[in-house]
Amino acid sequence: MAKAIAMNKKLNGDTNFKASIGWLDKFKFCHGIRQLDISGKKLSTNCTVVAKFKKQFKFKIQSQFKLAREQVYNCDETGLNWKALPQKKLASFTEKTAPSFKVQKYRITAIICANATGNHRLSLLVIGKSKKPRPFKNLNLNSLSVNYYAQKSAWMDQTIFTNWFHKVLVSQVKIHLAEKQLLQKPLLLMDNAPTHPSGELKNDDSNITCLFFPENTTPLLQPMDQVIIENMKRRYRKSLIESVLSSEDAIGIKEFWKNYNIKDAIFNVANAWADLSVPNLMNGWNKLWPEITPFESEEFDTVSVEGIVQLCNGLNSEILSTKEVLDWLEKVDDDVEDSVLDLKPLTSHAEVEAMLLKCIDWFEVQEEANATQVLLLRKIRNIAAQKARASKKQKKMTDYFV
Repeated sequence: MAKAIAMNKKLNGDTNFKASIGWLDKFKFCHGIRQLDISGKKLSTNCTVVAKFKKQFKFKIQSQFKLAREQVYNCDETGLNWKALPQKKLASFTEKTAPSFKVQKYRITAIICANATGNHRLSLLVIGKSKKPRPFKNLNLNSLSVNYYAQKSAWMDQTIFTNWFHKVLVSQVKIHLAEKQLLQKPLLLMDNAPTHPSGELKNDDSNITCLFFPENTTPLLQPMDQVIIENMKRRYRKSLIESVLSSEDAIGIKEFWKNYNIKDAIFNVANAWADLSVPNLMNGWNKLWPEITPFESEEFDTVSVEGIVQLCNGLNSEILSTKEVLDWLEKVDDDVEDSVLDLKPLTSHAEVEAMLLKCIDWFEVQEEANATQVLLLRKIRNIAAQKARASKKQKKMTDYFV
């Protein structure tokens, strides 16, 4: 309050004046003064800037470049605390406190990229702190389903982004557009983060055009920020918690937490990215490109009874009535249900899970290992783990008495 007293002397105020916190609060309230943060991102509320960029974007894709939705991509990076366990639990009224632990922030960075149709998602780029983590020992790096880079703070820099752009994005986009028989003139949308190159990224093998969002508008416009990243993190967290639950009886939570390594995290986040549905990826573009219609697939259109009858008669030499076709379909359905009920597993789900885990550890260090096969093995192992948890019977009160 020394400054307030000094100001009082300059203004020739009362010599008995004494500044206090209460006086300062009343002074700010009287003159309408409030405190604001001057650091961090500021969300732009200028509708003119957003509308102008949408108009510019629409002009580029429709008039200037004449692009299809398959040719328009968006990329964004996000941090992930891959070893973070839940910090809350349910407890009875008799429990006053819960066992606590220090939160460890083991962070990696993931870069995701997909086009506006959701039909093409690039493989993840994961950035960790160590160039050669211990879990990667004897590991065939081709079995990783992501592109792994290292940086001291496990964050993005321009060197990593440029390498990813030329080695991963250019090659995968080129192959996809060639399969779709489209011109090699894709458009890449990204925010103006300091780690992103400010100028055009040019490559001899492609004609990728980069378009940057205006400052402080990425949460409003960028497709990957529209719940896509959130959904991917939710799926990752779900798989992490499921792994904890499946190992609770065997080794305990603390032992699981120690054994859970960055290799497991990479496969889980790759699974989470691969499991995102096409409608989810498409809906992220609704704010920027509202012309996109909801996902509708011709494969799942409703088939009428008349269509089924015509199909059966076309495949059969005898002409069948509608009742005969429906009776036949009902009989086939009952046979399928009976055959499913008769199936009994030869081994328990827990045993299958343990065997698959050993198979994964063996296959990951083989020369023939590749990312697709390892990812498939891990998905099968997750199915076995889920079935093992579902098959467990809830204990009765009498089980705790001798």
